[in-house]
Amino acid sequence: MLDVTNTAQILEKVERLTLSLSHHGAEYPQMKVPASPAVGRRHADDVLRLMASCARLDRLDLHWYKLFSDSELTEAHREEEGFLPRIMRLDGAAA
Repeated sequence: MLDVTNTAQILEKVERLTLSLSHHGAEYPQMKVPASPAVGRRHADDVLRLMASCARLDRLDLHWYKLFSDSELTEAHREEEGFLPRIMRLDGAAA
């Protein structure tokens, strides 16, 4: 089991990070309703917070798996995809 008590200290030492991401599920299965755009924003914000915690990050390998066609994307999915330009701005702020 991973001990996450010192997560912040561990993340600030990370120099290389590989992330493989995709869209979340289209619905909340228990309610059969589409996820709101706020859910997608929260997911994107979580990824950005993780990356911002890596103060020494020098290399990022990001793999995005698009699971839905454009016609199948919900607003929540579009919000998740919106984090890609935000990552580039994060990198520009560090330079």
